Amino acid sequence: MTRLFRHHNKRTRRPSIARATLVFTLAALLTPHFAAAQSKPGSQSPAKPMTDAQKDAAALKADEARIAAKRAAAEKAAEARALAAEKARRDLYSPALAKEDVSVGKFYRNKGSDYAAISRFKSATHHDPRWPLPYELLGETYETKNDSTHAIAAYREYLKLAPHAKNAKDIEKRIERLSRDLKKPAAAEH
Repeated sequence: MTRLFRHHNKRTRRPSIARATLVFTLAALLTPHFAAAQSKPGSQSPAKPMTDAQKDAAALKADEARIAAKRAAAEKAAEARALAAEKARRDLYSPALAKEDVSVGKFYRNKGSDYAAISRFKSATHHDPRWPLPYELLGETYETKNDSTHAIAAYREYLKLAPHAKNAKDIEKRIERLSRDLKKPAAAEH
């Protein structure tokens, strides 16, 4: 057998290429690419020293880039905060929690715990700010505590949300009466 075959399994051998032949072939193929790269102006020329004006311009450009990067980061952070606030507002809105707060607030008010009732009614207004009932109950609770200022504010908010309610005239009369009550002590002091 010839030396191209292995005797034990009869497979053919790959002919070996001499290393010198391989190097010569690669050099011949790549030489035009290297020559073209070196002929380009400024491709491998030594660096020229920069003038003061060029250094100042480069520093100014670097400063502008840093400022732009900081501004972009600040805008991105502000956008993230706005998205987080919007998500918190969406998560906060919950009519079911508002109804639960109103029922618990009524329980506290019936037990005589006005502070706990006010807390629950305020929580209900935060969970569903478009529902007028918690504002009415809040006004009534403030009225029982003789806190006319807060009662008037709660009743006015109730009338904003339910201007055509059946008890709207009654609420307006309460607001007038509470306003008169507020003016009486002020007139007595003068």
